Amino acid sequence: MKFTPLFQIGLRRGRITPTLISDKTLFLQPTAGDASGVRALQRHRLLVRTQLDGLVILTGLAEDGTPFLPLADLSLRFDLCRSDPMVGYVLDLSPLLSLSHPSFRNVPSALELQLAERAGIPTVPSLPSDLISPQPPSPANRLAWVEIGSINSAWIQAPPSFFLTLQPRQVRWVYYVVTKRTDKIPSISDSVPARAFDFDVTPLAAASSELAQDRVAQALVAGNPESKVYRLCSKRSPPSDGNNLVGLRLLLDGQRYISDLPPPPSHQLMSLPVIDSQPQDAIYRVIRL
Repeated sequence: MKFTPLFQIGLRRGRITPTLISDKTLFLQPTAGDASGVRALQRHRLLVRTQLDGLVILTGLAEDGTPFLPLADLSLRFDLCRSDPMVGYVLDLSPLLSLSHPSFRNVPSALELQLAERAGIPTVPSLPSDLISPQPPSPANRLAWVEIGSINSAWIQAPPSFFLTLQPRQVRWVYYVVTKRTDKIPSISDSVPARAFDFDVTPLAAASSELAQDRVAQALVAGNPESKVYRLCSKRSPPSDGNNLVGLRLLLDGQRYISDLPPPPSHQLMSLPVIDSQPQDAIYRVIRL
């Protein structure tokens, strides 16, 4: 038996200048509850080959080129899962979270998968427990289903490449420096010049107008009356390429103090005031010197 590509699914970020979403951030896997797909995979009628940004489905062919698995009106279902717990801070998941059962599906004459509420989700039946068929547990990290339908043998000659697109989320990084040991001004430099992840520094004081809408700054200034407090805010969202953002350096008057700043914890969320604009989501870390 030989195998040939049937279709592939790629994960993308943004529509104007799309970039791939690596498997370090999101990944696809066959849905355990998809009976037809599971049987086909177990019997090696179909193969799944993972890629950096998605997967490829291959179908087995007989010597005469006909598929071993009948493809007419075949549908396959996959789980879109998170591999990076920080994904919600770099990608906008609100369209998925607004649905009870989000599902991306292919539609005729389009390669972009469309998000909609998944139809046909059974409600809890009012039957005795011994008459209810057990369902495979849902992956805890699943964000949505991906359903590919209307599969047919013509795809063997021209395998379609479907795309699932999510938009980047604008989340700033903020560091607060609290110190009474030094009068040196803190700053943050990026040791990777091409990345250009730059920060603005703002001194904070009790009379500062910057405190008006910054609850974290208010608490730090009020709780540390004898200390100097600074806010260092990224000028943009961090690069969301699935790689750890290493190489941020904390400087004091230009001299390196911390060589590799840890990222702000994902659970420390705040609303960051922005001049002449709506507040932006941010995550923050407090550094005490």
